Formats: sequence, structure tokens, C-alpha cells
Amino acid sequence: MRYPWKRYAYPVDKPPGLSDEGFLLDQDRPLFKVANPQLVSLQDPELDKIPCVILLGEPGAGKTD
Repeated sequence: MRYPWKRYAYPVDKPPGLSDEGFLLDQDRPLFKVANPQLVSLQDPELDKIPCVILLGEPGAGKTD
């Protein structure tokens, strides 16, 4: 099963800001984007400029896609 969720990467030394419920704040809203400037969408062409990107996470979190 595939979900159309947006996936983000962030530097390991700068964890993202989360809501009180533990969810990532909506990056499509300008106010929340300010709260997590270190997040990069996995579809962002900026990732192509980074020589090495390693995705870490739980099994089934969507790292392969």
C-alpha cells in the first residue's frame, strides 16, 4: 500500500519541531515552515547538490521510495 505523504529529511544534529501530539508541523503553512527551516522535502532538487544523503528510520517509514 502506498500513501501520498510528503517525506522530509533533516540533519541528525537538528531534530525537527513537532506538535504536542508528536506529528511534524504542516510544512505547507508558512508559519510552520519557519519552525522547521532545516527540513528538506525528499522531492526537493536541493538534495541533488548534497554529495551524500543517508536516510535513517524505522522499517516501513518510506526510505526506499
